[in-house]
Amino acid sequence: MLLAHIHTMFEYHYWANELIFEHAAQLDDAQLDAPSAFPFSTVKRTLAHLLMADTIWRKRLNGESAGGDWYDDSMRQREASILDALRKDFAREMVAMQAYLDTLDDDALVEEFSYSNSKGRPFTQERVSALTHMLFHGMQ
Repeated sequence: MLLAHIHTMFEYHYWANELIFEHAAQLDDAQLDAPSAFPFSTVKRTLAHLLMADTIWRKRLNGESAGGDWYDDSMRQREASILDALRKDFAREMVAMQAYLDTLDDDALVEEFSYSNSKGRPFTQERVSALTHMLFHGMQ
C-alpha cells in the first residue's frame, strides 16, 4: 500500500517536471540564463539543481557514490539547447528511479539505509523518508 502511494507521487513528480519543461521551452537561452528570483538564480540553474538532487538521492538509495556528479554546463555545450539536454537527462533519471522503485516492497520502504552527504557527514534514515524528501524538494 505504501509503495503504491510512493509510485503515484513519483508519477505526479515527473508529470509536474514535464509541465515545467513545456513552459520553459517557451524561453530562449538568454532568458534561461537571466538572473531571477528562482532558488538558484536562473531558470537553467534551478532545473539543473533539481535534476542533480534527484540523481544524487537515487544513487544514495541504491548504495552508490553520489559524489562528483554535479551538472556541468561545459558537458552540454554540444547540445543545441541546454533545456534540451536537461529534459533528456530528466527523462533518463525518471526511468532509473522507476527501475529503482520497482525493486522495492513496503517492507523495504521502512528499512534504514546509510549514506554520506556532499560534505562527507554520515546519515541513516528510512528509505521512505528520503523518497518523501525528494518529492518535496522537487516542489521548488
